[in-house]
Amino acid sequence: MAKKIFTEEQAEQALNENPAVKTAWDEYNDMETQARELANKMSEVIIQELHLDDDSLSIKEARKHHVIAKLASSDLLAMLSSLSYDEADFAISAKRAREIVTNQLVPMLVDEQPCGECEECKNGHPEKCLNPQYDSKNSESRFLPLLCQALIEYDAWAESLHNNIPSDLTDEDVLKEAKE
Repeated sequence: MAKKIFTEEQAEQALNENPAVKTAWDEYNDMETQARELANKMSEVIIQELHLDDDSLSIKEARKHHVIAKLASSDLLAMLSSLSYDEADFAISAKRAREIVTNQLVPMLVDEQPCGECEECKNGHPEKCLNPQYDSKNSESRFLPLLCQALIEYDAWAESLHNNIPSDLTDEDVLKEAKE
């Protein structure tokens, strides 16, 4: 059965009025607290291993070490995720994830907009813009880990809901119960 997915407003309403959702929220908060403690320990190891707190590193070296730290963290996530797959399914999912990033996520994050000044734009064809403008703040390497964290937090919350709300209930049933 698919996980229950709520809008923020629906989740807040259900959280306030549905005991199963309140249980899921408490479970999620407990997991989040444990995860933060573990993350602090793991961060300390990475900082020490890569000397990220060393002020004598050049800017180039410091940036390289930060990239290595982020890659190590993402590799750790992939390794942990692989535990719930068999080898063939993991390879298929990893390929699908890369395709989604390349074909859907990055284009959405950079939010390409027509310049409005080139010949194509002036001739009423902004989709053929020769000088599109990009919003790069959503694809900065310092932002992407935060985006990944938000996606994983969302999944963990959905998993808590899924584990605490009977699987035979639909989203509408849960919202109806919350209103009663």
